[in-house]
Amino acid sequence: MIRRLFVVSVILVQIILSISMKIPFAVKGDEFPEIQPDWFKVEWEAQRTESQATLWMCDWSPDGSMVAGVYFDRHVNIYNASTGLLKHAFDIPETRTRCDGLVPAGIAYPMRYLAFSPDSKYLAVSGDDKLVHIYSTSDWIEQKQLSGHLGAVLCVNWSPNGTWLVSGSGREKINGTGVAENVVKVWDVATGKCIRTLADQTAGPIISARFSPGGSKLAVNSDDTTICIYETGNLSLWKKLEGHTSGVLDCDWSLDEKRIVSGSRDYTARVWDLDTGENEKYEHDNCVRGARWSLANDYFLTSGIEKRARIYNPAVSEPIVMFREGEKYDSNIMASRWSPDGLRFVSALGKSRYIVMYAMEEPVDEFIIFTKTRVGLGIFSLVSVVFVIMLVIRPFKKKLRRRRG
Repeated sequence: MIRRLFVVSVILVQIILSISMKIPFAVKGDEFPEIQPDWFKVEWEAQRTESQATLWMCDWSPDGSMVAGVYFDRHVNIYNASTGLLKHAFDIPETRTRCDGLVPAGIAYPMRYLAFSPDSKYLAVSGDDKLVHIYSTSDWIEQKQLSGHLGAVLCVNWSPNGTWLVSGSGREKINGTGVAENVVKVWDVATGKCIRTLADQTAGPIISARFSPGGSKLAVNSDDTTICIYETGNLSLWKKLEGHTSGVLDCDWSLDEKRIVSGSRDYTARVWDLDTGENEKYEHDNCVRGARWSLANDYFLTSGIEKRARIYNPAVSEPIVMFREGEKYDSNIMASRWSPDGLRFVSALGKSRYIVMYAMEEPVDEFIIFTKTRVGLGIFSLVSVVFVIMLVIRPFKKKLRRRRG
């Protein structure tokens, strides 16, 4: 009798845990339930050691095979996304002289941004030399340069079909060079010609530009505190989002294209409802340099000067989990990027020059899953279930005693 009660109790505890934690009894393949903090681990770390130049930006190839990092000394490293091993490295030659006469020690024209094309066949790199450099990922030879900006090119991004590339310019606050042009140029990649210049945010440098997943819209965030959204059909301004109290350093689209997440110097990330223009605020301890939405689920990722990366469920004001490798290496997180499948992400740790890969572990395929976060709930549930069972069987025990008596 006692043994049966114990088995029943364990089964009931598992049911309670499964319901309360929203985790099925067994998880296989790609059927992932809600993210839990104990599912993540550092998969690999890679540090560039031959130079002290700041790691400024990282990106993940859409085919999931490569992670790229660009450094202030015009160097680019390409890593195998699965192993963290260095796959290729190259330097971007200087092709012009600086017009302002300022040459920081060891740095001429810093590189600041890079982005893979949708088919992963090309890598665009930009920086203070006012150019966009496009490299083939098959042989890492430069295919073309896009020229026309008067200011440093602080960001680049490809349209989902790969036919357009957008670049944003301005004068960065950190070792900035050139003039405060503060415009977005839209380029035809095949011809290398600029087809439109967008100049609706000239009060501050253009820090990031992101096409919506379907390509129908383009979001541009600026250090002037605004986010401008354009319709790509005619490249007309569709909406301007205002609410940040300091410069906007990054933005990204939700998969359904109904919301945008943004990160700012005002120590907040915000999620914008594009139908109403209203936003929800998520407080941070310092500037939020990165804000990216997972295309695999409804979570977004932030990182920045507070030296931590965070994953949020937009329905909750507090993060699901924080990652503290930036604190460990005493380094700001200059950028973080989700993998295409949404099960991993990578962070670029600036002055420590580490690229850190985080992976989501699939839950163990067992009937009962015990983790630290569930032990307390398990004990409480077990005691509660046993207590209830004892109350239920008590009347039967009394009847049994009376019969025997």
